[in-house]
Amino acid sequence: MPTHNTYALSGKQFIGGQRIASGNAELISLRADNNQPTGYRFHQASIAEVDAAAQAAARAFSAYCQTSAEQRADFLAAIADELDALGEEFFAFATQETALPLPRLIGERARTSGQMRLFAELLRSGRVHGARIDCALPERTPLPRPDLRQYRVAIGPVAVFGASNFPLAFSTAGGDTAAALAAGCPVVFKAHSGHMITAELTAQAIERAVQKQQMPAGVFNMVFGSSIGADLVQHPAIQAVGFTGSLQGGRALFDLAMQRPQPIPVFAEMSSINPVVVLPQALAQRGAHLAKELVASFTLGCGQFCTKPGLIIGQRSAAFSQLIADLQTQVNACPPQTMLNAGTRDHYLSGLQRWDQH
Repeated sequence: MPTHNTYALSGKQFIGGQRIASGNAELISLRADNNQPTGYRFHQASIAEVDAAAQAAARAFSAYCQTSAEQRADFLAAIADELDALGEEFFAFATQETALPLPRLIGERARTSGQMRLFAELLRSGRVHGARIDCALPERTPLPRPDLRQYRVAIGPVAVFGASNFPLAFSTAGGDTAAALAAGCPVVFKAHSGHMITAELTAQAIERAVQKQQMPAGVFNMVFGSSIGADLVQHPAIQAVGFTGSLQGGRALFDLAMQRPQPIPVFAEMSSINPVVVLPQALAQRGAHLAKELVASFTLGCGQFCTKPGLIIGQRSAAFSQLIADLQTQVNACPPQTMLNAGTRDHYLSGLQRWDQH
């Protein structure tokens, strides 16, 4: 059985700036710090290529879902090893595309490989099957109960959408990919346009593990492009969706999934406001300290963490007015930071404009 899937890395032949004949739109990898091209180019996947990726995943499913828990555990552990082996070149590209500092990226890689190993341990423990046996109760009245047995089975190919703010842990080899592969489900991954080189190199690491562990061809596929999400979710071979991103994007995918002749589940982690309620006693006891902690929290990572406080609520009072003044002073003293990409920056600036007009 061949172990290499020709649809696995649709951007592979384009990395390094090489051009081959293609009628698809060109996608340019950009630096986060100045929005200038990195010199690497990819191409928008066509509807035919999305179909090919989904069909390859469907063909892989029949064999992959029958692999043992131990085989899948070894596969996930092999992916983790390949991720940990990514070196300076990988981090140089990831830093260019995201402006995230090296310590953050190294820590995120450890989290990503750790997730893979965590699912591998779950598989080896046997708990992943969720086996349950309810023995028959033939003497039960008024009706006897038959012997009932259940266990979890793989649902089919899963479409996974990568997040912008975690280019590793919530992206190509992130938690959704790890969960799907652990369950016996092939993955068709849609790369995020904000870090295409990072996604490509991560996908190559997964593909190396596919070949080393002799997994079915098509167990992992990746496509590029901003306009293919709808085609992927609506493809009849796709049986579930994993998404991390905006409320607008996640809701659109959910609606598409529900409108299919055969609706499918969408597991979406979407944006949140994270309101924080500041009570009068807390203000009286540690108001200045609260201001410092709040500013540190919502400016961490340039405010691009979904867990940051987004709304601060308190009772109108002199103490709360002082908290607002302290927040303004400390925010203005914060050094500037580079955002993940131009799109994130543009959304931030438009949000400021809307607040100015409120």
